[in-house]
Amino acid sequence: ERLICDLLQAVLSRHGHEVLTATKGLDVPELFRRHRPQITVLDLHLQDTNGIAVLKQIRAVDSKDSVIMLTGGGTDELEHRARLLGVTDFLRKGLSLETLVGALDRVITQPGQPALPTRCAPGKPAESQPRESILVVDDEPSVRDLLSQFLTLRGFRVRTAQNGPEA
Repeated sequence: ERLICDLLQAVLSRHGHEVLTATKGLDVPELFRRHRPQITVLDLHLQDTNGIAVLKQIRAVDSKDSVIMLTGGGTDELEHRARLLGVTDFLRKGLSLETLVGALDRVITQPGQPALPTRCAPGKPAESQPRESILVVDDEPSVRDLLSQFLTLRGFRVRTAQNGPEA
């Protein structure tokens, strides 16, 4: 989803990572070959294909590259298939951004991994005073959390509600 890609790009960039995004699974193999990212964060369910098929194509190029698989509805069988293909980590959606950033940091600090250039201190958002208040209303807790964290990093005071009456 474009919104999620944009939010993750903004948040992870603030943590010092260079981020490339793709919303179509069929675009990933070429993007991977061209840029050879240190870590790939891959959704299990994509609009045009599935993450396991994309993971197989990544493995055809590099059998050891770090790939973190995300899923909102993965089964134990799909997780097992991903692990057989050497996925670095398998995370369930709905996790906090800190959990994802922590997983990335663990991969980066593994022996043999080159350090990434840092534009700001990892884990430290750019300093700013909250300027305006924003109310985020969404029935999906993971979307509320992601938007809240994204907007907070942008300097907004954020309040959330799960539905119209609560808002």
